[in-house]
Amino acid sequence: MSNNQLRIIEGLEKNISMFPEKEAQFVVTRPDGIMIWSNFKDKKRLQELSALGCGLWQSARQMAKFSGQRSTVNVLSFGGSAEGLYATNIKVSEHEYIIFMNYKKTLNPAKLKLKLRALRQLLEDFLFFVKEDEV
Repeated sequence: MSNNQLRIIEGLEKNISMFPEKEAQFVVTRPDGIMIWSNFKDKKRLQELSALGCGLWQSARQMAKFSGQRSTVNVLSFGGSAEGLYATNIKVSEHEYIIFMNYKKTLNPAKLKLKLRALRQLLEDFLFFVKEDEV
């Protein structure tokens, strides 16, 4: 595991308390579907979520190219108002990591999504001056 992956885990564990445990669970992966961290309760489905989520992420990125979208920060939302999957990316040097948030039984998913964007920014700021190791 690279130093930045360890720092992402450290940053997540320091800031995960900003999310209600019963409402949001997280999986962080590389773009190839390899999980690097999770607090997901259903361990049996964790690898499935990592692989399928990354496939969905890669497909959405390719579809976005048709619209001319070139942003380095991407967001994917799938679900309804009370439950669903929300994903965003973290870029560190030339490496990308994807944070998936599975939310359930939430009264205000927009607030959770706002907190996830804030968490992504915190992690990017935390990692900004750190040189990425080879993966």
